[in-house]
Amino acid sequence: MVNLEVELSQNALTVLEKRYLKKDKNGRVIETPEEMFWRVARGVLSA
Repeated sequence: MVNLEVELSQNALTVLEKRYLKKDKNGRVIETPEEMFWRVARGVLSA
C-alpha cells in the first residue's frame, strides 16, 4: 500500500471523525483518514 502523506487541518480531521471515518458499535473511530481514502478509492474503482 502506498503512503499518501496528506496533511489535514485540525478542522478537516474533526469533520472526518464526526462524519466519515468508520466507527464501531460504540461510536469509536476505527479507521484512519488514510484508510478512509483507500476505502473510497476502492469503491470508486469498483463502479
